[in-house]
Parts: sequence; C-alpha cells; structure tokens
Amino acid sequence: MKTKLKEFIGNIIKWYELDKDSKVLLLSNDEDFEKVLKEKIPETIKEIEIKEQNQKFDYIIVYGFENYREINLNLLIENNLKAEGKLIIIGENDYSINNWSKYQEKNSDNGVLKLESSEVKNSQEKIIKLKLEEYGLKNINTFYVFPDYKNAELIVNENLQMEANYIEKYTPDINKDEIKVFNEQKVLKEIIKNNPQMLGFFANSYFIEASREKFTNDVKYVSYNNVRKPKYRLITIIREDVVEKSPENEEAKEHIEDYKKNIELFNNEVGLLDYEENGKIYSKLIKNSKTLDNILYDNYKNIDEVVKILNNLKEVLMINSIEYNESILEFLPYGFEKYKDILVDLHYLKNAFWDMVPKNCFLINNKYVFFDQEWRKEYLPAEFIMYRSIINSYDLVRNIDVNELYRKLSIDKYIDFFEFIDLYIRKEIIDENIYKEIDNNEEIKSIDNLINENRMYIENNEKQNEYIKRLEETLEDYKLDNQKKQEYIEHLERNQRKFFKRK
Repeated sequence: MKTKLKEFIGNIIKWYELDKDSKVLLLSNDEDFEKVLKEKIPETIKEIEIKEQNQKFDYIIVYGFENYREINLNLLIENNLKAEGKLIIIGENDYSINNWSKYQEKNSDNGVLKLESSEVKNSQEKIIKLKLEEYGLKNINTFYVFPDYKNAELIVNENLQMEANYIEKYTPDINKDEIKVFNEQKVLKEIIKNNPQMLGFFANSYFIEASREKFTNDVKYVSYNNVRKPKYRLITIIREDVVEKSPENEEAKEHIEDYKKNIELFNNEVGLLDYEENGKIYSKLIKNSKTLDNILYDNYKNIDEVVKILNNLKEVLMINSIEYNESILEFLPYGFEKYKDILVDLHYLKNAFWDMVPKNCFLINNKYVFFDQEWRKEYLPAEFIMYRSIINSYDLVRNIDVNELYRKLSIDKYIDFFEFIDLYIRKEIIDENIYKEIDNNEEIKSIDNLINENRMYIENNEKQNEYIKRLEETLEDYKLDNQKKQEYIEHLERNQRKFFKRK
C-alpha cells in the first residue's frame, strides 16, 4: 500500500454508526486498522485474546476477509455473536474492475492473470451472503467500496439507484508496475448507465453487515475527500431523504463553520438546499430530477441549446455583480498583473460562490436550485464561474469542441486567466503529496500508450531503415564514382607511359 494513503485506513469504518459502549471482536492482521477501531470503540479485542469459547460480542468484524477464507464462520457466529449482534465482513472482490483492467506480468495474484488462473479460488460477496443466510443471518446489507477498503473514498449501498456521475468520485489506485487495459471510471459509468445491477460484480471491495435480527441502516452512499488538505476533508453521507456532511477530523470542524457562514451569505434570490444543524451540513435530497450537467450532456449534439442553458445560468450568476474597479485588485491571487488588460471586461461578485456549477444545481419549476456551496471567495469574476461550469460538466466536455463553446459564450479570451485562478484555488485546497500518490498518471502504462509507443518505435525503425537504405544507395554511388575516377586515373597513367615511351 502506498505510504501516504495509510492515513485513510479507517475510512471504511469511520462513517459507520457503532455504539461506543458496544463490545467488538476483531479478526484482522492490520495493526493500523485495529488502532482506528479501538479509538472508536475502546472495548475491542482480537480473536487471539478470547479466553472463553462462548464469549459474546455486539459486533464481530472480519477485516480483510480474503485472509480468512478458511475460517469457520458458522462456529464463529454460534460461539461469539450475541443474538441481536451484527457480523461485519470487509474484503476484496476478486472479480473487481481493478483486476479486469490491469495486467501485471510478474504478479499472478493480481489483475487478469488472477482471473485466468485455474489454481486460484476466486470469490465474491454473493457467495459470502449465501453462506451467511445458511448460518442464520437472514438480514443482510451490502456496500460496494472504491478504490478499495484499505483507502476507501466511495462507499455505495447495493440498493442505491446509482447515477453515473457518482462514480466521478472514484480515482482508481494504479501502481507503476502494472499495465492498464482500459479506463475504469469510464467503463463503470457505462455499466451504471446500462446495467446498474452489475456494479456489485465489478466492485473492488465490499462491506457486508448481517444479523439474525432486523436492523435499520438508511445510509445509501458515503464519500470522502481524501485528496484535500486535512482541514477541508468532509464525510458526505446520502441517507433516504437527506444528504449529510460532517467533519472528517477535528481540524475540519472550522471548515463546517465557514460552510455555515456561506449558507447565511448565499443570495436569497437563488434557491439553496443546504442548511446547518448541530455542527453538520444537510441538504434536502432531490429525487427523480437531473442535475444541470446531465441536462447539458443530454443536449451535447445541439450546441445552441447548450449555449442557451449556460447563458440562462450566467444571468443567475450575474445577480448583484459589479463592474471592475481598482479596489478589486487586492482580492485577486498573487501574479494577476500579467492579466491586468482584460480585468476591466469582467464582472465581479463580492461573495463569489465559485462552485455554483451545473453538477451542483437542479432546475426545479424553472428555478435554479443549488447545493454543496461550501466554497466562497471575495471578488472573483462571474465569468470565471461560467468557465468552471463548463470544465466541471465532465460528460459534456468529452463530447464537444470546448473551445467552440468558449467562443459562443464570449469567454475564450479569458481562459488563461481563469486557468490561473483555478490553479490558485486548487493549490489552496489540495494536498499535493496525497494527490501525487493517488494520481500518478506519469507512471501509468496503458494499452493505448504502449500501442502508441510501439507505433512510434515501428515508425522510427522504418525511418531508420529508409535512412540506412539511402546511406547504402549513397555509398554505392560513391563506389561507382570512385571506380570511374580510378579508371580515369589508370587512363591518364597509360597515356603518360605512352608519352614517355615516344620520348
């Protein structure tokens, strides 16, 4: 596991509601996870610490089930789980999208080689669930985990009506010694669009909770902000009717306070779903309605309609905007001076909620209603938010000429400036050390890259062969020329000998 990602080892359990006074039996060989769990539930003991065979627990947690495949689950449940207790199983799915998508020549325990091997007993969560039902745990709830349970960033309930854009949160974990056969995120999005029931088959990891008794768990979706600096990290939980955001750590509580202030300052003329309560941020969950970025994508073949929708959004963003004046300069990022000539053309917002973008917006009864407005800066251009509205509509920009859209919206000449601001904001929020470990694109060996490299090699080889052929032809010309010169020299020598004989 990558060194810096170890700090996310507890993500798989942080979101889960465990009674602090409960007793937990832990089966795990990971000391880091054990430490996190004991901080959450002090009364946690490991299997090897059991003194009495029939010692009963509120929870039994098997962490890394792939390491306990031979365990007698039935005996464990009978001997150690209370009648109303829960068994939690966390493990790797052998048929994960990550295994399908990678090839590691020197590692048959990973990737497609593992799936091809007849010696390996591959398993998945469905088999485990059948066994649990057989052992009397009839009430089962399952979550699918990405990129994996050791550094979870996305946790999805099997019953969630998954939207394709949810998977944007998933950043595949890629090692430098593997070859990527395809883009996991794009393939998962297509699976979700066409056959969402298959998500469980391809999930990288699973989290199963099971009990003899009926229980309630209304959590449908959990996401973390692993790549952010600690002070900005939140846990987002989608429940049955509400979206809940809470601080992932003590330091992030201040960010919740800033979020609360943003809600108070948000323009009353524009709809907002966010509200604060007891140190958490909530948003009413809107069901059966598309976010604006999905509406844009639906219209990507009609660029004029896309422009119309974005221009309507621009009118909303421009409410209470002001024209340029020199007092704005003190609020702009350091280094703005080289863009000074274009600043006068733009319109500025005293409270610029720069994440008022289509993916955070619903169109309800012809009114724009926003959510997730956790970011605010003073006196950023409204046109900059328009730029972000485009680049954050991921499916749209993959299918259009984005430069044409910039031109039609009359923001094309400001793009360098907007990229400058966007980079400034990113540096302020993103933990670059974590980002480098997660997004190591420079080291990725993909099939496309290897094909291109091979093509370039062949092309270069062909060029070299042509060059060698030209050299050989030139050499033959030189040889022929040299032969003619030699013949001419010999001719001269013969004439010279004849001349001296006459003398």
